[in-house]
Amino acid sequence: MQCKRTPRPHLSPVHGNWPSKQDYESQLSQTFEEQRAGAQCANTGESLLRFLIPLLLVLGACSQTEAARQTEMASDATLSGLDWLAGYWLECDGASQTAEAWVGAGSDLLVGVNHARSSRGASFEYMRIGPRADGRLAFFGSPGGAPAVAFALISLERQRAVFENPDHDFPQRIIYAREGDRLIGRVEGETGGQVRSLEWRYEAARFGEDCPRRR
Repeated sequence: MQCKRTPRPHLSPVHGNWPSKQDYESQLSQTFEEQRAGAQCANTGESLLRFLIPLLLVLGACSQTEAARQTEMASDATLSGLDWLAGYWLECDGASQTAEAWVGAGSDLLVGVNHARSSRGASFEYMRIGPRADGRLAFFGSPGGAPAVAFALISLERQRAVFENPDHDFPQRIIYAREGDRLIGRVEGETGGQVRSLEWRYEAARFGEDCPRRR
């Protein structure tokens, strides 16, 4: 016997018309019969719950353990684990380009600058990655030379780093990932009640190199 979930009957319009009382009473009668048949499955359902509840608890504990492990790894991370950011990176996207450079590998401070330009003009951002007052690593961004905003390092695995500041307007997360000679930069978060993200896919380039000009 297969156990089926019996929905509670409700009035709903059909082709723009509401069903009559007789139709609703018929639904009630049918629902009663289904519920009586479903009662025979109660013991089976209870046995299934006895099995599922411990399983869900174990899965939840594993998820919490993984999150705690990533947090612990991030808190113990040293700046040398981010040396893969160093270099000059260039993204060419039609008539626009974005260049990002990071220096300081092997030291206790990584310093970066981002410069973007298009037909609408140019913009820049000063960046650095280093320890906060509590010793944990953080990304400090200063777009357009504004006062720096800190994003704490919350995850660092191989060549992927996630920084987060849940109190910032946008973005709330900054993500960097290295894939060979490609660097992926991503910002994401919620703004205006909507989830939004932006991504840049940089290629390794010679320092100061520009994108080829389109004719």
